[in-house]
Amino acid sequence: IFTMRDIPNVGNDTKVADHILEEHQREAKEMIIDKNLFRKYIAYARQRIKPKLTDEAVNKMKEFYVGLRNRPMIEGQEMKSIPISARQLNSLIRMAEATAKLRMSEKVEEEDAKIAIDLLKYYLMQVGFDEETGEIDIDKISGKMKSSQRNKIFLVRDTIHNLTKEFGELVSIEKIEERLEGKSTPEEIEDAIERLAKEGTIFKPRRGFVQKL
Repeated sequence: IFTMRDIPNVGNDTKVADHILEEHQREAKEMIIDKNLFRKYIAYARQRIKPKLTDEAVNKMKEFYVGLRNRPMIEGQEMKSIPISARQLNSLIRMAEATAKLRMSEKVEEEDAKIAIDLLKYYLMQVGFDEETGEIDIDKISGKMKSSQRNKIFLVRDTIHNLTKEFGELVSIEKIEERLEGKSTPEEIEDAIERLAKEGTIFKPRRGFVQKL
């Protein structure tokens, strides 16, 4: 996934308009590469070139993949985000192969792997960056709940558990907010309570109170 941001800007819009209009004014002889030749080049590369991965390219991609994933998933009470999955590794391989095809090369070299890694890093930062944690989170890319959101729910769940042991089965939302002051906002706590109630972890016996199931 590569985002294309179209933000109105007088200066940039003028440059884009000038470029498009100038391209239509040019004669065919002014083209650097003939369109038909370029299409044939791409078609030939896609159909005929089947590059094989070299050991250097394999090691480069493996080093990147393992290095990015090889971090503890649990930090204290919090679950860390998963920055990359096997699906992204497959994407990395395909991009490296595509780079080799552009060169009409029968081998995927280390440089092809580097280009693919740079592209993947850019894409991850564009669509998978979690502003709250300052990390890349693959769940954000796939449309799932971010790890930072899960952590807030876990925090409320654990707080309810601790308060239940201290004060009995009925736990007031006010007590939860007091205990989590500075860690979660009332809105985040309410959202977590609603999610926990939907999944059947807790229920609301009466207004302003929660109870574990």
